[in-house]
Amino acid sequence: MSSASDAPKDTTPDLAAELLEAVLAFLWRFRVEVVLLGLPAASFGLLARSLGPTPAGALLGVALVVLLVVPATRRFLVERLARAHWRRRLEKALGHLAHDCFADRRPVVGRVRRSAVGVGCVLHLRPGSTPAHVVGAAEHLATALGVGEVRVEREKADASVVRLNVVTRDPFGRGPIACPWAGIAQTSLFEPLPIGEDELGRVVSLSLVERNLLAGGEPGSAKSNLLQQISAVTALDPTASLWCLDPKVVELARWTPVAAGVAGPDLAEAIGVLQRLADEMARRYAYLQQRRARKIAAADGLGLHVLVVDEAMIYLTDPDKLAAAEFASLLRKLVALGRAAGIIVVLATQKPATDVVPSSVRDNIAIRAAFRCTTKDASDTILGAGWAARGISAADIEVGQPGVCYLLAEGTTPQKLRCYHLGDEDLDGIVARAEALRR
Repeated sequence: MSSASDAPKDTTPDLAAELLEAVLAFLWRFRVEVVLLGLPAASFGLLARSLGPTPAGALLGVALVVLLVVPATRRFLVERLARAHWRRRLEKALGHLAHDCFADRRPVVGRVRRSAVGVGCVLHLRPGSTPAHVVGAAEHLATALGVGEVRVEREKADASVVRLNVVTRDPFGRGPIACPWAGIAQTSLFEPLPIGEDELGRVVSLSLVERNLLAGGEPGSAKSNLLQQISAVTALDPTASLWCLDPKVVELARWTPVAAGVAGPDLAEAIGVLQRLADEMARRYAYLQQRRARKIAAADGLGLHVLVVDEAMIYLTDPDKLAAAEFASLLRKLVALGRAAGIIVVLATQKPATDVVPSSVRDNIAIRAAFRCTTKDASDTILGAGWAARGISAADIEVGQPGVCYLLAEGTTPQKLRCYHLGDEDLDGIVARAEALRR
């Protein structure tokens, strides 16, 4: 005879508990929508008790219309709904990949926000997972989400936190970016210069103090966007001096009224400008020696000198070999020795190969900007050998993206950005203000 304890236990699932769990999970997943729908319903119930159903409905309807008509409120609602939608998509995609990519330790989706290229979010990794797991899963995540690319950034201060950027649109496909400081009254070259925005819409700034810059790229790649910004910020610094060499004449011609020295296609005139700068450099080194200082500082009261050379190839490959060699020699001296004396050289050319820009000049230039190139070799000539093999090549910049470049500053990986655009009206206004500053 079997005892009561030997009777088979009831293993039938508690359907009510499972149903409640499923309902709660659904409500949690759609908590933003539930709140946005629940608040009007609750408000109607409260108002109906005191005013009656019809007046309560009319009052609530007017309130909702007002909320939707106000742009700030409408943007707030749309933003919250979009974030909730993307949070669910990310959680679902991570759930599909949890076993294969994260050893069943699915990351927790944190703050979600919209970005310039799509959507950004923070992932909190569980013990047993590392940022490398997320990097390895990036392509799988892009496939699961149905987007073009997922980029991963590790949080430097906390290895358990990873930032995802889900790319849903071309960050540089919206046309030129207006320069935000175009209307500024005065600048200082000793401060970093905001030159453009990266792929995530973040401002990229560049410090020119004690640095030289080389910009290269094919015609039409809008290298002039960067040259005009550097010329503009120099012109608006009343302590700085701008020197322009422009064999095409038209590119830098508008800066003539505020420039300390200007030369066009005449190589002898260009050499004369370089010689004047070299003489100034010698005077400054004598000043530094007298003061036992190593370099020009803002406190010295001596402004910086910026030499902007557009299409340097024209001067360096002139048929007059002796004159071209003299030009190259002076340029080499300014690039190699001018930084401590407060002289900054900015060169622009199509392809700065050794037969165009001597390696002794090019190798002394720390900042490189590679605009659209026709080949990977041309990109490597500007940025330095080896970057194309690592997937960074200005040959991949599309034709319809003028002003986009890879910027390599000292000790960094090339950063892709689009330079700000200064229109003719902006430039005319800057020249007028620069003239007023120099009276």
